[in-house]
Amino acid sequence: MQPLSILDKLRSRNITRWHTVLTSMNQSVAEHSHCMGIIAEALLDELFVDVHNKPTIEDKYWVLKYSQQHDLAELYSCDLSSIYKSLLNKLIPDFKRVTDAIETALLPELEKTKGYICLQPELELILKAADLLEALNFFKYGKGLDVEHNNIVEQKIMEALIAIENDGQKRFPKLNWHCIKYIQHEILNGKSAINNFEKVQLFDPAL
Repeated sequence: MQPLSILDKLRSRNITRWHTVLTSMNQSVAEHSHCMGIIAEALLDELFVDVHNKPTIEDKYWVLKYSQQHDLAELYSCDLSSIYKSLLNKLIPDFKRVTDAIETALLPELEKTKGYICLQPELELILKAADLLEALNFFKYGKGLDVEHNNIVEQKIMEALIAIENDGQKRFPKLNWHCIKYIQHEILNGKSAINNFEKVQLFDPAL
């Protein structure tokens, strides 16, 4: 199998998400990946806020790199629904191994990215949280008219975020796992310099 080319990867702007969820606007894989990276970097900064060590530039690089790469295999598969993936996992014992092998063939560089993340499991939790928080942020603006289904999806996202926070606190108690709730609050209720540009000093005129 030939790895994805630069041209292929740029087509991630054409692959849409949320196929089984009614939304009021489309979201591409590229949009999701970019926004996930923004959230992951913010989480990383807050995660280390109360301890002496800070995230390194390498940590940030690999977190952003993973955000960029993690869904590019959907250029071949498109965005499989969670329901369908769950069914395939039950029916095909080797399903994850096969999909991982395809992903590695398409994106050989992802193996190196995952290798770095595996050495620092707290980064893996941050990336899972960032993935879910990006979905929550999209839902803030992109909910459709199927209110019942939208509410169920949103509730599952919230529950998964709580589970990640609890897991992080148990495994890495010295880190600030409340950063997940903080970034969630900022995403849902935070202030915007753009929306309030009349009242916010966006820059120092003396500079």
